[in-house]
Amino acid sequence: MADSQEVIDQNKFILNRVSELLKKYSSYRITIEGHAVLTQWNNPAAAKLEEENELGPLSEKRAVTVLNYLTKLGISPARMDSKGMGGKQPLVPHSDLENRWKNRRVEFILWKE
Repeated sequence: MADSQEVIDQNKFILNRVSELLKKYSSYRITIEGHAVLTQWNNPAAAKLEEENELGPLSEKRAVTVLNYLTKLGISPARMDSKGMGGKQPLVPHSDLENRWKNRRVEFILWKE
């Protein structure tokens, strides 16, 4: 499912702002964590396979995409790390069908070198 133009524009705005902050605070590094939604939450065996085969790679790709975009905005890749977290750190229970979209996200962790 493709994101709406509004979501794309909002994401670009946020990433542009992150790049501005990283340029301003050049002594900071950033870890980019990709997260995903576990859909097989009610079946432990299927959930394990989903995590290994789908969510791990998907969340890593999500984080790398953000890293590549920030690189295009002038942030040195040497200052950034990316991690795919899969569905292991949900903000809301995966069983919360109305709100589990919140688990599909990218988080930024800044730390001083």
